Amino acid sequence: MVSDFEGSLIGNGSPVSLESLSITVLAEDTVLYETPFLGQHGISLYLETLRDGEVYHVLMDVGQNPLALVNNMEELEIDLDDLDAVVLTTVITITPRE
Repeated sequence: MVSDFEGSLIGNGSPVSLESLSITVLAEDTVLYETPFLGQHGISLYLETLRDGEVYHVLMDVGQNPLALVNNMEELEIDLDDLDAVVLTTVITITPRE
C-alpha cells in the first residue's frame, strides 16, 4: 500500500520540487481478511515528502471512523505527533431542514 513518486507538485501557484514522495493508504473500503487493519468508508492517506533535505509528514483526509484511522496508524507505527499538516479535500454542506 505504499507508493513512491519523484517529481514536482503545484503549490502557491508555482511548481514545488520534491526529492521523494511516499503515499501510504491508512483507511479505505477494502481490507484483507484476518489483518489487524480496519476498513471504513472514505479514504485517508499518509504522505511523507522529502524536500530540500527536510522530511514532511501530511495526513490527507481522515476517512469516516476515527477509531479505525487511529488503529491503522498505530499498526503502521505512524505517530500523530509527527504530523506537519492535515489536509481535508472534501467539503460537506449541511442544509438545515425548514
